[in-house]
Amino acid sequence: MRQKEKIATAVLISAVLIAILLSQVQIADIIVTIAKIDIPYLIAGFILYACSYLFRALRFYALLHGRLGLRDLFSIVCIHNMMNNLLPARTGELSYIYLVRHRIAVSDGIASLMIARVFDLIAISTLFFIAAISSQNLPDAISRSLPYIATLMLIAISSLFLIAYKGSFVQNLRHRQKIKILKFLAEKLEEIIESFDMIKSKNVVIYCFFSSMVIWVCLYFTVYVLLISVNVNLSLKLIILGATFSLLINILPIPSIGNFGPYEGVWALAFFSFGLPKIKAISTGFMIHIVITIYYLILGCYGFIKLRSLKPNTSFSLFLLFKS
Repeated sequence: MRQKEKIATAVLISAVLIAILLSQVQIADIIVTIAKIDIPYLIAGFILYACSYLFRALRFYALLHGRLGLRDLFSIVCIHNMMNNLLPARTGELSYIYLVRHRIAVSDGIASLMIARVFDLIAISTLFFIAAISSQNLPDAISRSLPYIATLMLIAISSLFLIAYKGSFVQNLRHRQKIKILKFLAEKLEEIIESFDMIKSKNVVIYCFFSSMVIWVCLYFTVYVLLISVNVNLSLKLIILGATFSLLINILPIPSIGNFGPYEGVWALAFFSFGLPKIKAISTGFMIHIVITIYYLILGCYGFIKLRSLKPNTSFSLFLLFKS
């Protein structure tokens, strides 16, 4: 599927889902909800959100063993996260690999990104289970999701160890392969697998786990602070449980524009099951998503400005990359 067709599909999915949700509420309800946010809470949410970026940069710094400076990595994280949220089906992930390629081998860039995503899943699953175990009288929908979250966590942990310690089968594939293109692909895959040596250090694994936990705690508290400001009086545990499903939408390669539509739909279903009125469940979903979009656009622009001062053609060449 060509890029234009992917974008058209993403726009269609977002438009249909948003239309369905807006048929259940008035646009004025969403505007009023956003207008209720106090400025101090808005600033506090931004600080928490920016802290999650700092710890993402620190995690990449550890995975890359300091081969890229922390200041550059923070700018790269700002751009990468913006592109990832704006572009459909997680195609924005390529921006990270593109931006680190000047100083880091492409295979190392791919490996560090894959490892970071695995740790994200582990952190989300861990926090979800802590919140679920410590909560009582969970809705049936949440209770039924626990085995699936447990399976996801098991797959993530298993993948982490498999990709780090079991690369010999690719070497055998490369040596036996006679077709040039397949041999070339096997060689590149072997390079990526060899790059997973970056997590064979126990200290790096521990550091990545705790930094990932801090990343997601910051993101959950961002949501918590914004909801408090609009008088949604749910406990932090319930907010973690409800927000997890929408946050997972940001990780999964779902075709949509900025995840608008899928994010609000999943959010509304989760928080409606916790007893929020339908209008409030839908309007808070839009509010959270719009505010977080403003956050990552601000940080993304900052990243472009800072990185462009070091690499003048960054923004233009990145535009050409995703246009092609």
